[in-house]
Amino acid sequence: MSSKRIKLYTFVFILGATLLFSWFWTEGYGISPKYQYGNTEEKALNFWYKRGLSNIGVSKIISVVDIQKDKKLIIYKSNKNELWSGLVRKRWNNKWIVIEQGGGVPLFDNEENKERVLDWKWHNMNEFGLTLGVINKLNVDKVLVDGKDAVILNADDEKVWYFIDQTGSSYVDNKPILDIKAFDENDNLIYSYKDNLGR
Repeated sequence: MSSKRIKLYTFVFILGATLLFSWFWTEGYGISPKYQYGNTEEKALNFWYKRGLSNIGVSKIISVVDIQKDKKLIIYKSNKNELWSGLVRKRWNNKWIVIEQGGGVPLFDNEENKERVLDWKWHNMNEFGLTLGVINKLNVDKVLVDGKDAVILNADDEKVWYFIDQTGSSYVDNKPILDIKAFDENDNLIYSYKDNLGR
């Protein structure tokens, strides 16, 4: 066999092995993957739960918000009856990966939070800030964050809300000063929160 043929076979073998390794790497076989991933957004968000490495899983998707062409914000109810969110991105291999997750807001049927007008949390989603909440008093008609309308969603017997701001970054503690107000259908103020120091 000529040396040219040996070099060609060697090149083809190395190229094939590299491509095969790359495919295995992106599929997550036999290694600890860097990201949660799946064929759908829900499967990506359930990645660690299905592997028994997390006790938080997706019970029901409440809303899918298009952020960019290949990125979506998923707002969902967890198996712990809490409101959660996940920012997911579609990769070149058509799999979805999770960029960031946040949640833990108790949902409406918790007896304790029925006494409060709103429950909410702010999350740094890396690319933006997200205030995510639950409306406990059903007479709430409008929620404002820093004077801007939050999006209110009706999910079965629950009303949930979210507000996207531009304060997210790779710094986890980069939380904005929040000014949150809720109004009833007659435009009466029934909830007000102002964080003068940030949290």
